[in-house]
Amino acid sequence: IYESATKVVISNQKFISPALERMLPDETGILPEPRARQYWLAATRSEIMCSGYINYMIDDLKLEPTAAVRQSALQMGEKFPDNDLNAMTRSLQVEELKRYLGVDLIGENQVLITCRSENPRTASLMATSLAQIYRERKLAGQVLAGDEGQTLTDKQLSLAKKEYEDVDRQLSDLKTSYLNKQLQTGISSDANLSQVESEVDATRLEI
Repeated sequence: IYESATKVVISNQKFISPALERMLPDETGILPEPRARQYWLAATRSEIMCSGYINYMIDDLKLEPTAAVRQSALQMGEKFPDNDLNAMTRSLQVEELKRYLGVDLIGENQVLITCRSENPRTASLMATSLAQIYRERKLAGQVLAGDEGQTLTDKQLSLAKKEYEDVDRQLSDLKTSYLNKQLQTGISSDANLSQVESEVDATRLEI
């Protein structure tokens, strides 16, 4: 069995997110660094060794399932004839490859991906491919996060603009309503004044 490893350097690595840090505090409220490394390593190992990444690697290297995997898939097909044979074969192939993969940390900012195989070239290609997939997915995630942030900023700006227009329109309506009320009050006052003057004149005539 041959073993090949590839290092992936991650700049400015923080071993644990603030959200998880708040969820898993110690007595002093601060997560100790060794525990932070353990949680981060577990999350990274789970990500790299997930079925999705390994499927990408299989497609990238065009890896064929072993005879043992094909035999197991045929046996499963006899028990579950309604299931897709190719899908069962791929699932078994992924699970088999997981037994030959390893993920560890080196220092503060390096991920070590290890692959084992009976063929030294295959081991090297697997380690390189899986590391490349991990880097690409990480980069894609950062770009997506940036795009989402920009989209959120544009949306917030649009909402703020709409709110400003609504408030400005409400202010204009209030001004118009106030002027109308003032005008009506003025008209009413003039009418009352004329009526009072008429009554005064009538009273004078009576006197």
